[in-house]
Amino acid sequence: MKVAPLLFTAFVVFSYSASAQSIDSTGATRNTQIHNVVESFTRPGGFNTFVVNTFTSPVGTVGSPYLFQKWGKLSLDSVDNQPVKKSITYQANIDLQKNQVIVKSGDGTAFTPTTDNIQGFHIQSGDTSLVFVKENIEGVSKFVEQLSTSGKYTLLVDKQIVYERADYVDKGFVQTGKNYNEFVHKNTLYLKTNGTLQKVPLKRKQFLALLQGDPKAQAVAKKVINATDDPFDEYLVAGVVEEINKIQ
Repeated sequence: MKVAPLLFTAFVVFSYSASAQSIDSTGATRNTQIHNVVESFTRPGGFNTFVVNTFTSPVGTVGSPYLFQKWGKLSLDSVDNQPVKKSITYQANIDLQKNQVIVKSGDGTAFTPTTDNIQGFHIQSGDTSLVFVKENIEGVSKFVEQLSTSGKYTLLVDKQIVYERADYVDKGFVQTGKNYNEFVHKNTLYLKTNGTLQKVPLKRKQFLALLQGDPKAQAVAKKVINATDDPFDEYLVAGVVEEINKIQ
């Protein structure tokens, strides 16, 4: 880790200050909101700086801790619990293993800003656009992907990455383990309704049991699930939640 040059800090502050009015397209200046956006990304001592040359994995390692394999475009959606109507766009990526946002400056330096005042953002790379919101997951405040954006039910994905080291053992006739390191995805789904989070099991019967307090939703879910032979994964659950929200 190296200390960010003063010139770089001044550059970032100038960039945000010059674009501050774009935060609110109504013309009303939200001084606190703008101040906190700038603070979140330029607070002295509030971020770590490092140089990212590539997001690809080193030789001998499978997978990656990063959301994208190249820089994406990030726009803020909520700051200080207020919507951002017209956000500045940042070059960014997400370290899923550490649940950290990484932002790229104009000089190529990458840094991890503090995000205390940010409740939501969306990030895009190519045709892929994802929404992330801040939630309290089992006592930890973190950014999770939001798969459904409207309706009574919200489906969230805690995108976790676990690093597993090579553990290959050759016992002659028997070989065990793997001869490579790997970043393994271990996502967890949550269903949010009325401010309450429930962990979603990826089993049909257990998922339907979550909806037993809402007979209409349960009936719709059962109909959608029974009409497909697709594997019961997060994509199918997202489609089910979308159909449920249409009747709410």
